[in-house]
Amino acid sequence: MPNRRAETVETNICREFLAGLPTSWDESRLLEDSPANFVTMARRKGASWYIAGICARRPRNAEFTLDFTEAEEYAAEIWQDDLSDERPSDAAVGALGEMTPEIVAALEEMSQSPCQHQHDIHKTLHRTFTVRKGETLVIPESVNGGFVLKLRPKHR
Repeated sequence: MPNRRAETVETNICREFLAGLPTSWDESRLLEDSPANFVTMARRKGASWYIAGICARRPRNAEFTLDFTEAEEYAAEIWQDDLSDERPSDAAVGALGEMTPEIVAALEEMSQSPCQHQHDIHKTLHRTFTVRKGETLVIPESVNGGFVLKLRPKHR
């Protein structure tokens, strides 16, 4: 019987990115964090930036501004949670009512977000686009999910 784990690695949508990921960095920056909840970090190798975010407990939107980059325009490539199977009840705004201290405390004690169904955390979306220095990005993350974003300067 073939080794399914090896087959999974060979066909994984993130394989090419992981194979080219630097092992040392010229600069690192913490963009946003909440201990035990989420973190978004940026690391630079040469003129390229690698930005990654992970979150736990409940879905969220990573939000950060590209005010630390040098080039004016970047070719962006992102691998992120494929949220195509999300339902409005999974992360609906106001679904839990007003955020009282009691509700916040109860949510902090939960191992993951309450939702109607369990999102498939193994589905990944890959896409390319252009970003500019100073632009604010908002990237949705699922429960226990995340993203990685590679920025390469565009030369005119």
